[in-house]
Amino acid sequence: MATTTHKITALRSGSANGVDWEAEHTITFTYTPGTPPTSVDPGSGATLEFATVDFVKVEPEADAPTAFQDIAQQHLNDWAEGWLQENEDEAMAVAVQDRDADADEYADRQRRARIDDNLTGDL
Repeated sequence: MATTTHKITALRSGSANGVDWEAEHTITFTYTPGTPPTSVDPGSGATLEFATVDFVKVEPEADAPTAFQDIAQQHLNDWAEGWLQENEDEAMAVAVQDRDADADEYADRQRRARIDDNLTGDL
């Protein structure tokens, strides 16, 4: 299967100058499925390729004065990438659910098209 792109919501929180804060971010990531374990013969010498999740971007971007924007954005990107690594199972579940929903939607469209063709016949 091909690499697909997905989004997941993450909550970032902290404290600054005695004030607690929270911010919701959307992390965009790619998902590359791996080789299913049942498809590799143990005696074949083939190796399993595990599914991977890779960070793409985080939104909204860092809100910092222009002079510090690059540093603030890199800090936010590092946080988002770390969050994604720590929550990799959740991200993979989102990706598989998205992929399955897309496959179901495609199958439904194909089924409806066949039904329409049967109903209209050769007009």
